[in-house]
Amino acid sequence: MIALPLFVFLRKPTGVRIISWLAHICEKPGVIFLLAVPVLGISRADNDNNLLQMFYLFYFIYGFIIFSDARFGRAIDKQTWYALVAGVVLLVIFVFMDETKTHIDFYSRVYRILDVFSRWIWVIAFLGLGHRFLNRTNQVLRYLTEASYPIYILHFLILALIGYYIAGLGWPVELKYLTILSLAVAASVLAYDLLVKRTNVTRFLFGMKPKRALTPRNARAKFNKID
Repeated sequence: MIALPLFVFLRKPTGVRIISWLAHICEKPGVIFLLAVPVLGISRADNDNNLLQMFYLFYFIYGFIIFSDARFGRAIDKQTWYALVAGVVLLVIFVFMDETKTHIDFYSRVYRILDVFSRWIWVIAFLGLGHRFLNRTNQVLRYLTEASYPIYILHFLILALIGYYIAGLGWPVELKYLTILSLAVAASVLAYDLLVKRTNVTRFLFGMKPKRALTPRNARAKFNKID
């Protein structure tokens, strides 16, 4: 609702020209990474919910803008592998800084900047990889496309419950992470399939389209898709 007036403006001729200009600029090598600059002052270390909400609002607006002009997609495609390499390198740097406790004083400012850039770089990398390798359809992708938002909603509670019981165990942190990840993914998908997907009431509550009644015509179309 907060972003709606901006989105309405961006659909008007003046807004379309602004997006077109920005898309043209972002086609130049590396410029797409600079979209992280407006949120450089916001870091997870601040532990400020208001700032973090502003951070995610920027990302929400970026999503609208990026999918308003195909040139953003082409720019992301060109930078995908650079983003992936940069993301891995930054991840190694973060692990080193955390393990050696070097993110203090001067390094804390560097850490904040790298942290913000890292998150945006990974967004570019995953968008590019998704467009390259998932830009097709099959039964699994159709299922996951419909399931994505309900699973996103469900995973918060499921992750918190599983993490609450696993975090206190005396296991190595790597084992805890893999256990929580595996159980949370499996439980979220199972909860979606059993509790959300099957009735129109729960589908409506989770923002899904109603399930169509199976008619002879629908059955033939479904069979043809599978075939």
